Amino acid sequence: MERPTETIHVVPSESPALTRLHCREYHVTFDGRHWNVGTDDGEAGPSSFDRDLAITLAIRAAQHDHADGTDASVCIEEQDGTFKLAWASA
Repeated sequence: MERPTETIHVVPSESPALTRLHCREYHVTFDGRHWNVGTDDGEAGPSSFDRDLAITLAIRAAQHDHADGTDASVCIEEQDGTFKLAWASA
C-alpha cells in the first residue's frame, strides 16, 4: 500500500511574506530638555531641541528602514505620557 504524499509549497524569495519579517518602532520622547529619537530595541538616535525636527529625523529613519524591507512606525510621546502614531509604513 502506498503512502499518501504531501504537497510542499515553495515560496519565492521575493514574496512579501519573506521580505517583511521585521518591524521596527521609532519613539520620539521628551526628557525635559531634548526630544530624543530611539527604537524599540534600545538603539538611541539623534536628539533635538525642536520637536518637529526630531519627528522628521525619526520618520526619515523609518522610511529608510522601510525601503530596506523592514516595516516601521514612528510614535511621539504626548504630554500625558502616552504615545501617538505619527507615521507607519504599513
